[in-house]
Amino acid sequence: MSAAISCNLYSKVAEYRGSPVSSLFAPSRLEQEPTKDQSPNAILHGAIAESKSGLEHLNTNLETLNLFFYLEGFSETTDKMTTSILSPPVPLLCPSVQHQGCLPYTLDELVGDIKAHLGESGGIGYANINSDYLMSLAQKYNSNPNDWARYYHNCAEKSYTRNTIENINSRANILLLVWNPGKGSPVHDHANAHCVLKVLAGELTETIYDIPEDEGHPLRVKKQSTYHTDEVTYMSDEIGLHRVHNPHSTQVAVSLHLYTPPNAADIGYNVFDEATGKASFIAQAKSLSVGRS
Repeated sequence: MSAAISCNLYSKVAEYRGSPVSSLFAPSRLEQEPTKDQSPNAILHGAIAESKSGLEHLNTNLETLNLFFYLEGFSETTDKMTTSILSPPVPLLCPSVQHQGCLPYTLDELVGDIKAHLGESGGIGYANINSDYLMSLAQKYNSNPNDWARYYHNCAEKSYTRNTIENINSRANILLLVWNPGKGSPVHDHANAHCVLKVLAGELTETIYDIPEDEGHPLRVKKQSTYHTDEVTYMSDEIGLHRVHNPHSTQVAVSLHLYTPPNAADIGYNVFDEATGKASFIAQAKSLSVGRS
C-alpha cells in the first residue's frame, strides 16, 4: 500500500474521530513554561493526565485504522470488492465506547445471553418470547468490528449477504447481513417469527406495510424509518410486512439479526409485489455458514 493511500486513510480516521492528525502530536504540557500561578507538581499532574488521554485517543484511532485493513482481507481480489480502501465499507466502523475500568459487552456475551433466555435445549415458544428483553440485550451491545469482522462476507453480485453467526437449539438463528450500496430486500413477512434488527455499521431504511387483504392493489405504507449504527428495531407479522434497504449509493451497511423461531430458514417465507400485493412463497432462506455452528 502506498504512503499516499496510508496517509489519506489515516487522515480519514482521525477526521472521523473529530480531530486533525496534527492534534495527535500537540506539544506536551511539560514543554510549556509554568506561570506564576502553577506549581511544578500541578504541571506534572496535568501532563500525565494529558498524555494518558492522548494515548487512549491514539489507540482508538489505530484500532479503527487496523479494521479498514482487516476487512480488506475478506476478498481475494480487489476488483471483486464493492468498495475500496479509499471508499471504505465502514466509516461505518464506529469503535465501541469503552469506559475506563469497565470491559465492553461483547458479541459473544450477547449470543450467550440470548441462548440463556431461549433455554439450554428445547428453547421456548413464540408466545413466551420476551421481545423487549431481547431488544434490551441488542441495545446493550455497542457495535465493535473486532467482534463481528470474522463473520463478514459480502457477495458483490447480491443485494445483500446473509452470514450465520449462531444457530441456537434450532429455536433461533443470529445472522450478520451485509447490504450492498443502494440495495435492499423485497417486501416480505417473517413466517410467524420475532425479528430483532441492530445496525452495526452504516444506515438502513425500513419501510413497513399493511398486510394486504387481497391482491390487485398496491401495498399501503404504514411507516418508514432510517436506523443508524447501534440503533435497534423489532419486527413481526403482527406489525405487518417490511422492506429493508441501504440508502447509501457508495457504502455498504452491516446489521445483526435475531430470528426466533427460525421459520424463514427452516421452512420459508413470503415476498410481496409492492405494486399488486401478490404474494410468492420462498423456500428456506439460505445463509452462508461462516459462523460457529
